[in-house]
Amino acid sequence: MPKVTIKSAKKRAWTVFSEYIRKKYADKDGWVECITCGKRMRWNQSQAGHAMAGRYNSILFEEKLVRPQGKCCNIFKGGAPDEYHAWMLKEYGQDGYEELLRQKHSSRKFTVAELEDMIAEWREDIKQFEKEKAL
Repeated sequence: MPKVTIKSAKKRAWTVFSEYIRKKYADKDGWVECITCGKRMRWNQSQAGHAMAGRYNSILFEEKLVRPQGKCCNIFKGGAPDEYHAWMLKEYGQDGYEELLRQKHSSRKFTVAELEDMIAEWREDIKQFEKEKAL
């Protein structure tokens, strides 16, 4: 069996984390709202949009920064940063936003074991969401 690399474990972790985020914020009928434009869509038609550009390890899996987002906003509008920033300020305030910004610039390294543990936790949460919602 090939050795699991941090790169491959991180890729799997993002896939599971994305599903976790989209299902977590889905309503009981499986609908989510784009964090930046408010458009409603089924959870599986949304993406996990990241509030801060760049996929730095220190914030990659930071739940405060990731929400369901439509493809138009996330891809075609580059994440709709102005709208996302406005939401973050409203949600966390200036101090909270600045703390997340500091976190972005800190260093963080994952181990394969750490990523595997995170994946297992998210999968358990996903199972619970699926029991509670029409997903």
